[in-house]
Amino acid sequence: VHCHWVDKIDALAGALDSHAPEMIWFFADSFKTPVREIAKIRQQAASTVPLVVVSQAAEETDIAEAMHAGAQDLVSLGQTQRLRHVAERELRAYRLERALNVTLQSATQDKHQLKSFLAGPIDAIAFVQEGIVVETNQAWAELLGHASSDDMLGPLMDHFDGGSQTALKGAL
Repeated sequence: VHCHWVDKIDALAGALDSHAPEMIWFFADSFKTPVREIAKIRQQAASTVPLVVVSQAAEETDIAEAMHAGAQDLVSLGQTQRLRHVAERELRAYRLERALNVTLQSATQDKHQLKSFLAGPIDAIAFVQEGIVVETNQAWAELLGHASSDDMLGPLMDHFDGGSQTALKGAL
């Protein structure tokens, strides 16, 4: 864990950009800045990073108010076990969300690359998974006498004559 103390609200956005934190701890008793203002800066600079407010005492209404202002939670300094559990929960959630976003971005890029690949060549190409045509290019559709490659999606064998299916199965 690396901690970086920011004592001026003007420096918060720059610190979020330069340090790439995984969590923001706001010590509400040390600063008179409203939680909503900290949450607004966090939203602009690092929207997915969890914001946890720490105070000397925390009543249910204070917790609800902090969460309504944009924090993930408010924890009192006297409750070190809860403080630890909140930190673990928020770090786990942040890291899982970040990993999910990276995976989704990668899948989207792969899908775009596949579509670009299928659109480019004049060779007939079909992408088949477990006997199901999931992607084709226009050349494949034209080869089999269809106007659109969207017409070609579905079970591969459905696109061939019944008499040639046995030979095709053997060849595949």
